Amino acid sequence: MFGSSAYSRNVATINSWRTAGLRGRAYCYGQLVKMAAREAVSKLAEAAIRKLDDLLKSSGPEDTQLGAHDDYRSQKQHQVVRPK
Repeated sequence: MFGSSAYSRNVATINSWRTAGLRGRAYCYGQLVKMAAREAVSKLAEAAIRKLDDLLKSSGPEDTQLGAHDDYRSQKQHQVVRPK
C-alpha cells in the first residue's frame, strides 16, 4: 500500500509539473506574441509618420496658403458680434 500511494503522489507531482510547464510555456509564448504585436504596431506607426513627413515636405506653398485661408475663415466664424 505504501508503494502505491507514493507512486500516485509522484505521478501527481509529475503531472502538476507538466501542467505548470505547459502553463509557463503558454505564458512565454503569449509574451512573445505580445512583444511581436507591439513591434509591428510601432513599425507601422513609424512608417506612417515618415510617409506624412514626406507628404508635408513635398507639398507646395499653395497648400499652406489654402490651410491659412481656412484657419482665417474658421477664426472669423467664431468671433462674437455685439450689437451697438
